Amino acid sequence: MVACHARAILEGYLFYTYLIQPTNEEVEEGRARITLLQLNDCCSRLKIFAGNPDQEPHFERQAEELRERLRGISYFQALPVPVQNTCLAGKKAWFMDRTQLVALIGMDKANFDILWDLWSQHSHIHPMSFYRMEPNGRGSGLECDPDRAYLRTALQICAGLLDSATSQLVEIFPDVGDVRQGVQSKFSPGPAANQP
Repeated sequence: MVACHARAILEGYLFYTYLIQPTNEEVEEGRARITLLQLNDCCSRLKIFAGNPDQEPHFERQAEELRERLRGISYFQALPVPVQNTCLAGKKAWFMDRTQLVALIGMDKANFDILWDLWSQHSHIHPMSFYRMEPNGRGSGLECDPDRAYLRTALQICAGLLDSATSQLVEIFPDVGDVRQGVQSKFSPGPAANQP
């Protein structure tokens, strides 16, 4: 379970760092990023609702509108044609490839790949998530040293990513730095209906 959340935090950190990077607005880079994100979302929904007469036509129209918008943005026009084609197919949510994104967050690609593969093995129930467990004292439901080590490592990495994301947010919005309280932070549960 932790592996799924840890991988989601790692992937979310890639998205977050990518989206908060300064953009070149002379070529409408920010508009291109958001439009690509919208197109990827739309195409994902189109696949899910394929054959649904109430949903499919809406998403087909929206996808074509987003493609036309993207084609009209100078940042997009300057990209290599193969990248443009992949983007227009709705297969990308960002203009960078994973290697560029990992470099953007300042992480070593080999270390990133190890974490991504390890957490993916457990997120998708690949053989590594269940094979060879008993000899290491794993899989019985009882606490064991290997599981504690995996949990501790995942939590340390995720805490570092969340701390970094918070620091980046404070850099962008300095006025929130005064209210940052770390582990002492308190969050309102919102409306009374949200409370247990």
